[in-house]
Amino acid sequence: MENALHLRLKALDLQGRNSDGWLSGDSPENFDFRDAVRRAQQCVVELESKLDMKLCLVDNYQDAFFWGEIREVRGDGESKDAPFLAIRFSSWGQLASHCATTSIVEGEAAYEGKVLAEIRDVLNRHGFLWVDGDVLRGAVYDGFLPVEKMTQGATFTWWDRFFEYD
Repeated sequence: MENALHLRLKALDLQGRNSDGWLSGDSPENFDFRDAVRRAQQCVVELESKLDMKLCLVDNYQDAFFWGEIREVRGDGESKDAPFLAIRFSSWGQLASHCATTSIVEGEAAYEGKVLAEIRDVLNRHGFLWVDGDVLRGAVYDGFLPVEKMTQGATFTWWDRFFEYD
């Protein structure tokens, strides 16, 4: 993981700590859910046009370090369980990333070249910061939370800290 990203994640991590060293909640105190949803909806509209794909915003997650996902929609109007495109939004630092590992989509154009550049551009224009989920999944968490008490010995990554259920 790049040093600049690592430092940014550690700074965000500190925001969530209470005086006992535990998380003070699923999101930082200054997180504006309504504003994040509004901006993500704007991303949906733009990405549908640019990618020629029907998308929806799912924002009903609870007890998680993320608040929503942009997902591809099937012909029947339901979001796909294993979509070609799924972008997850963290409740921390306006971070956004792809949900599935790129090995699942096996290098399909969703996360490569021009398509990835368009996704990043749209997200950035609406105040989100794209981070590579594969990098976060591969980086063992070395932040400030006492994860050994939370995980009972399981590996905890930076992806878990900002993009999974708590």
